[in-house]
Amino acid sequence: MATTEPVLPTAARLLLIELSGASYDVLVPLADSGAMPNLARLIHSAALARLHCPGPCNASVARATVATGGGPGVHGLLDDRYVDHQQGRIVPSANRPLDCLSLGDLVAAQSGRSAVLKVADLPAGEVLWKRRPAGFDELGRGIARTETVVRRAVEHALELGRNGNWRLLQLRLDAFDSMLHRLWHLLGVGGRPGGNRR
Repeated sequence: MATTEPVLPTAARLLLIELSGASYDVLVPLADSGAMPNLARLIHSAALARLHCPGPCNASVARATVATGGGPGVHGLLDDRYVDHQQGRIVPSANRPLDCLSLGDLVAAQSGRSAVLKVADLPAGEVLWKRRPAGFDELGRGIARTETVVRRAVEHALELGRNGNWRLLQLRLDAFDSMLHRLWHLLGVGGRPGGNRR
């Protein structure tokens, strides 16, 4: 009888970088133009594909789709928050277990829990950019704060990466998300003219 159990590829290690709010239509042209040379090198040595997210498309749903290879009907997430009936309140979807196995679950089952490392730059639900900057000074402060948060997460990931006892390292960068939604229109690439003006 044939088995349908998934088989992991034989790669020794996998680095999964999640850039929330990072539009393919914005980042790839910037990398190709030479404006982001480090990203260009990463793209040319990595797997790159457009994410098709059937149904609602927000950060939690997209993240679960990447992690499981299935849409909302498979992993069970529909929004960034859900009603936890046991607690009687609305909580972030990051706290909700998925309805199916994720890549991390498969790696952990095959190699042991210590083989899966996760690094996030922001706690669930924290947002650095709560509104559109009022001027260049506020914009500069927001960019500097975002850079500090991202650098700290990347340094932590590099420190963990030097440890040889892992198969999957997931680096999730959420700090860009709200910033990019407010600044894409200023870059002249992707989205509608004017962008998100909230």
